[in-house]
Amino acid sequence: MVKIFIKGSDENEINSLSAIKKGSTILVQGKIDYDSYARDIVITPSSIISVRRIPKKDTYPEKRVELHCHTNMSAKDAVSKAEDIVKQAYKWGHKAIAITDHGVVQSYPAAASAVRGIRKSGGDFKVIYGCEIYLVDDVK
Repeated sequence: MVKIFIKGSDENEINSLSAIKKGSTILVQGKIDYDSYARDIVITPSSIISVRRIPKKDTYPEKRVELHCHTNMSAKDAVSKAEDIVKQAYKWGHKAIAITDHGVVQSYPAAASAVRGIRKSGGDFKVIYGCEIYLVDDVK
């Protein structure tokens, strides 16, 4: 999270921040602190600049299968949605991906929906459904 407070009515600062739209790529430099109000880690920026996004590509001829991938359903461990992960892996030419969230399976329907969309358009992709589960040995 990035939090900024504008002193007074500095029009230049307000206009430059309002130019940032959803999906924009920015670089932020600033101080990182725990914010007790937000109850999270927050960046107080000293500078923000817009940059051109250069998409990552998988150019290696032999594609891999990621066997350990978390989605945004794994609390504090990942930020990407299952459907976005599936679509990106397919875009890179991968044939499958394993989703292994921490103790939850809520991302399965979104991943399955993304695969249906890929197959509907003539593609072939598989999701390996997994889960990092927690066990307690309560037998004593």
